[in-house]
Amino acid sequence: MKKWIIGGYLLFLIALGFYQFDRMGGFNEIVIDIQEIEAIDLTGIYFKGVPEDEAIGLAFQTMGDLQSKASGSTLHTIYFVEPAGKRDTMEVFVGLEDRFILESEGFSKQSFPAGTSVVAHIEANRFVMPSPNKIKQKMEAFALENGLNKPKVFIDMLLGPDEVRVVAPIVK
Repeated sequence: MKKWIIGGYLLFLIALGFYQFDRMGGFNEIVIDIQEIEAIDLTGIYFKGVPEDEAIGLAFQTMGDLQSKASGSTLHTIYFVEPAGKRDTMEVFVGLEDRFILESEGFSKQSFPAGTSVVAHIEANRFVMPSPNKIKQKMEAFALENGLNKPKVFIDMLLGPDEVRVVAPIVK
């Protein structure tokens, strides 16, 4: 009898876990399509170092503060090199569209011309969000399936706490 109670309790916990995972968007599909985009001109902070460096946190905080003052702006991140662990070197750019930053002195710039892009839209809580590598692999496969070159740059647009749009310009 005791085994049945423990088994029932475990099944309840598993069901509750699946329910929470689903509620947080863990089973949401990554929606990918091809779009013609306008040029993307960004101003922000380029960081190269380890994830534990407080400079990366400061970069996100600085750009987040600027974003909160610029109504309608979206925080963009570009990971040129993603770290595999806490001590691996990473290269990331954190920025906003040029039009939202009046004083650009001391900031870096990144520009991408208008054109065909593979665009992914993800809606999920950050705790159940698919990994960046999984998203990139799906976008690369989608591009190749549609006769496009494999994208080399992936621009994350952080639309909200549970919503990300990834734009991958296609170089011809």
